[in-house]
Amino acid sequence: MIYPPAKIKKFQEGGAAQPYVAQAQRSQTMMDPVLQQLLFGLDGQGGFLPGAFRAAERTFFDEQGRPIVIPQEIAGFSPDQIAAQQLAREQIGIQQPFLQRAAEEYQQGLGALGQAQQQQLSQQQRA
Repeated sequence: MIYPPAKIKKFQEGGAAQPYVAQAQRSQTMMDPVLQQLLFGLDGQGGFLPGAFRAAERTFFDEQGRPIVIPQEIAGFSPDQIAAQQLAREQIGIQQPFLQRAAEEYQQGLGALGQAQQQQLSQQQRA
């Protein structure tokens, strides 16, 4: 039974605490025992579903449990896609000279900084 809004408001304002649903009915449906035995088997023997699972395992896995993969080409690449892939492969390593030059410049900058610090230290010692 569901309480009307007026009674719910009474509970919210400090009335006696009771559940909103006074009672609930429960119905349980069971499978026919013969059908259950046909589907699931009896004491681990037989049954449609365990047999179907075993068949699926044999279909998708070999004797050692490794998955069986059947290669399948879904769609080929267009000539433009193949050309783009080739151009991308040709560009591998093209940034290497720039990275080497940047590393050399960085080393020169550190060397110049070290020299400037030595000059500053010597001038301070003379002062």
